[in-house]
Amino acid sequence: MTVGDDDAAFTIQSMSKPFVLALALHNLGREAVFARVGAEPSGEPFNAISLEAGTGRPANPMVNAGAIATTSLVPGPDIDDRTGQIVKMMSAFAGRSLWKEAVALPAPERRRFLEDTGRRRMADMLGILDAAA
Repeated sequence: MTVGDDDAAFTIQSMSKPFVLALALHNLGREAVFARVGAEPSGEPFNAISLEAGTGRPANPMVNAGAIATTSLVPGPDIDDRTGQIVKMMSAFAGRSLWKEAVALPAPERRRFLEDTGRRRMADMLGILDAAA
């Protein structure tokens, strides 16, 4: 039984953050994950570049900078493997495949994607991301 537009595809964006955090925690453990990203409420908007003074790590895995760092912790030889692991886990929770090939993003989402790409590059330069990411 289904209700509503449950067959309509949409991007999950920030909804993925707690699930990817759970995957990283499952694979690496609490100590390893929280050595790379903090767990304190930041009080910042989701798209803030919020880094802890002294450590330079993102303050929280639920803001984009922290989510990018958390995603980099998913083990795997390359981005395709890590992406596959994330989609497989999310699909298991959804009870169906969530994999979509080359979905065109609407303009506002495309802009956020480009902003996050910039945040990822900055995080990489600051040494926040896992070396294998």
